[in-house]
Amino acid sequence: MTPRSAKTWMLAFALFGPSSLGPVRAGPAFQEAPPSTAKESPGEASKGATEDPAGSRKEPPASPDAATRATTAPAPNSDVLEVASGGGNVWVVTRDPIVVGRWRLLHHHTGMEGQHARISRALQSRPIAIAARDDEVLVAMPSSPVPGKEIDLLSLTVQQDPTMGNFYELPLDSWKVLANIPSDRPFKGLALGPAGPQVLLGPPETDSGGKRTVEATEGESAPPTARLLEQRAFTWHERPLPEVLLRASDLRLLPSVGTTEVTILARGDSGTARLHQCSEDVWSTFDLGIDFADVDRVCQTATRLGFAARGSKASRLELGVLRGEDLLDVASVDRPARAWGLGAVEEDLLVIVTWDPQDEAGRGAVLVSRVDAVNGTVESPVAWTRLPLDVSDWLQLPLIGMLMVVALLAIVLFRPTEDPRLPLQNGVVPMPMGRRLLALLLDLSPGFVLAVLLFKAPFSGASPLSIWTSEVALSAPGSLVIGVTLLHEAVSELIWGRSFGKLVFGGVVRSSTGARPTSGAILLRALFKGVVLYAPVLGVFAFISPARQGIPETVSRTVVADRLARSNPPEA
Repeated sequence: MTPRSAKTWMLAFALFGPSSLGPVRAGPAFQEAPPSTAKESPGEASKGATEDPAGSRKEPPASPDAATRATTAPAPNSDVLEVASGGGNVWVVTRDPIVVGRWRLLHHHTGMEGQHARISRALQSRPIAIAARDDEVLVAMPSSPVPGKEIDLLSLTVQQDPTMGNFYELPLDSWKVLANIPSDRPFKGLALGPAGPQVLLGPPETDSGGKRTVEATEGESAPPTARLLEQRAFTWHERPLPEVLLRASDLRLLPSVGTTEVTILARGDSGTARLHQCSEDVWSTFDLGIDFADVDRVCQTATRLGFAARGSKASRLELGVLRGEDLLDVASVDRPARAWGLGAVEEDLLVIVTWDPQDEAGRGAVLVSRVDAVNGTVESPVAWTRLPLDVSDWLQLPLIGMLMVVALLAIVLFRPTEDPRLPLQNGVVPMPMGRRLLALLLDLSPGFVLAVLLFKAPFSGASPLSIWTSEVALSAPGSLVIGVTLLHEAVSELIWGRSFGKLVFGGVVRSSTGARPTSGAILLRALFKGVVLYAPVLGVFAFISPARQGIPETVSRTVVADRLARSNPPEA
């Protein structure tokens, strides 16, 4: 195992526990704890915080080493709902309503039928930040509650099966582990740019005495400044920043839209919000016309940035979109009382609020208000609930396991009392296993070709072994191969006593006595052959049987005879 793959497994187990080794079952609803008036101290997201049975967070006493913690990534505020959107996808981080202390990454796509959100991953702790672009999402997780540790950066890519319409993520049931985020300076945001993940680290903050928490090292003429990092080929590369941003403490890295490579929001000299954008290594800046402190949330629509800012009243939010260098007002809405975030689908803004924990009768994933960015129409909130039937929760591995158990029980309960060597005693010569496997491959080939044409899947994805996954979308090609194979084999064996593969390689299906088998025996053999194709490990019985009888032949009292052997009884 390579060091990187070992790191992947250790990180998955540390972050997600044993559940990372398989699909996590979802509860009936999702919810977030009510917002708290106290903000979490930097670095306290996964250390010392406790939860009562109702799900609200209790903050630990303040620690004296605040200066040390200032260099670690800050925990998200309790009223912030982490939301990221891109390419018709919306990702939301919510608290798990079933398991205390666990979180869930929800996924919604505009192609879903109805207002639904599926559980993408279960998380053992709250992410520091998430970011998305097109079909990929980044998740920054605290690697350790110890101050000064690096931040783990994980990635998922969502896919949709064009035939079945199901959504799934790659890698399956795990994460793509990227290079860790340095935490030697304050974390100022995560983004997914055109070239890869981006991280903004601000200059070291000052303590109450005006002294920087990170002093200049020997040989440095000045204390460390802000850094903009971009990850390529599992390595962080530093991008140059304008002089005005190097020592600015109030910075936020925002999503980039279109050809823009980097977007940073900073506080101007008069306290206003100034937007700095980089395209083709050329920086431009302009004033948004609002105070930096009033900017609450920022999201990316299909072609522009969306903003949510504090209104003239504390109970109101002003929504706007950026057109050129102008921030256009879109709508004014009530400020949510619970944790909330800002997302987008196409050109419309989404105000996403956690479900009311007191509403036991109608729990859903999140409440979403869609705002038309053109005319400012605000639609009534709708609940993104769980998909009504997630077939992958019950279909794949449990069903295959059940088929294996049924096949083994059939051997015990219905095994013929005849001697296993009866076919040999009747002069039947079994077909050699080498030619029998070649005949099977030839019989599988029509299904392979059909699966590749219909699903546009590679040959590896069309393999029957691909059904061993919790994702129905990935198992469909393999299931089609098995179904087509069983159909044409059963029909041809009912008519001619042999499939196309057996015809080419010299095989024929006989009864244990050497006679032509009955139609019932052929159909029973086809049924249990499907079980073996779904669970190929069961094919080992054919290798240890004297007459090369596997589970299908044993149950149906048949044998695959060698038609080329002259000693075989003649066909009836």
